Amino acid sequence: MRGGVGADVKKIMTLALLPAPALASPAHAEVTATSAPE
Repeated sequence: MRGGVGADVKKIMTLALLPAPALASPAHAEVTATSAPE
C-alpha cells in the first residue's frame, strides 16, 4: 500500500512538473522576442 501511495505521489509530482517547462518555454521565448529589439 505504501508503495502504491508513493507511486501516486510520484505520478502527481510528474504531472505537476511536466507542464511547467512546456508553459515556461514558449512564455520565455515570447518575452525574449518581445523585449529584444529587431
